[in-house]
Amino acid sequence: MNSNITTGYIPNDQFHNIVKLTQLVSVDLLINNNGKYLLGKRRNKPAQGYLFVPGGKVYNNETICDGLKRVAMDEIGLTDLSDCHPIGLYEHIYEDNYKNNEFGTHYVVCAYEIKTNTEADFSKFSDQHENIVWLTPEEILNSNEVHIFNKYYFQDNPPNLVMRSTLSSLP
Repeated sequence: MNSNITTGYIPNDQFHNIVKLTQLVSVDLLINNNGKYLLGKRRNKPAQGYLFVPGGKVYNNETICDGLKRVAMDEIGLTDLSDCHPIGLYEHIYEDNYKNNEFGTHYVVCAYEIKTNTEADFSKFSDQHENIVWLTPEEILNSNEVHIFNKYYFQDNPPNLVMRSTLSSLP
């Protein structure tokens, strides 16, 4: 990465305006431990009150792969991404944003499945989520507590799928 390029945190007032004016690129992590997937009840908007997989936005001037590694480490302390596969590109469009209901949020989401048997560090995940659970795909699809966007990851032809991945691993 070019050392003259700034990545990272954007001040809240500037970020709020960015959310209003454009799409955000993010990664969602489908953490698969023996056929069960990690979800937590979101404390914050959007999707507040629903079970949701770990994830986060990709920073300005950060590659998607670097964002994936950062989010995996920051959200659940996971550093071993040797069994990580992209599953697709999705759009999540919410009626609210992280701060209020004045306008919505549009995410372009790069979803990845990460198979692991490693114990995760839930300290950061717990900051934004409660009621952390491990659910099978069937349980996810049948639960009223799981947000519809997460259910879409386990459906054949979800309406918000932009592109299904055919790649077998990360570059």
